[in-house]
Amino acid sequence: MSAVATPDTFFGNRGVITIDGASPVAVFKGIEITPKYDVAKLYGGGSILRQDLARHTFRVEVKIKAAKFDTIVGTSFMYSILNPTTNDGTVLDTNAVKTFTVVATATGALGTICKQTVTGVYFESIPMGLPENDWWTPEFSGEGSTCVFANS
Repeated sequence: MSAVATPDTFFGNRGVITIDGASPVAVFKGIEITPKYDVAKLYGGGSILRQDLARHTFRVEVKIKAAKFDTIVGTSFMYSILNPTTNDGTVLDTNAVKTFTVVATATGALGTICKQTVTGVYFESIPMGLPENDWWTPEFSGEGSTCVFANS
């Protein structure tokens, strides 16, 4: 008789953003990672029924609900979105795009760790809303080029 695997339930713990695999530049809570692709449908050949499918344009959507990071100009990762060369809070007239690695972990009730790593993540904007009498908790939305899900 074979052993039956016990399913584990997971609780999202934390995540980090790094640049080029270096030290973390931000930590976050509440992340949504969505690997997705588009599907081309093939019709024709005298039939009204779909003949084939092909997937293309793979990407990984990354949505971070709340991030905590250094806001000091020159050291904060978010200013490198505007200026990937000097990170000095200015906008650089370049088409170069700064990319990041996003790593999220969740711990299962049975102790299993689920690690989600998204590489080549870019963010198109820096949310700068400052609510009255509340903590600044910016939400970032980006897109990555690939992802890996692993257990440990």
